[in-house]
Amino acid sequence: MTSADGTPRAIPIIRVPSLELIRQAIESNGGRVVVEPFTIAGVGRGCYLLDPAGVLVGIHEYDPEARR
Repeated sequence: MTSADGTPRAIPIIRVPSLELIRQAIESNGGRVVVEPFTIAGVGRGCYLLDPAGVLVGIHEYDPEARR
C-alpha cells in the first residue's frame, strides 16, 4: 500500500476471534477505527484502526459463511 506521502508501506493484519471485542478494547484505550468494518464474502470481516500509539493495523475475523 502506498502512503499519503508516496512511500510504500506494509500494514499488519491481525486475525482476531471477535472484531467487535477488539474494536471496543482499542477505542476504550485511546485508539480509533479509520476504516469501518467491511465484509469479504466467504472469508470474514475486517477493519483498519489506529492503536493507542498511532500505529495503523488491520484486524480480521474469519467467517467462511460471510456474505456481502
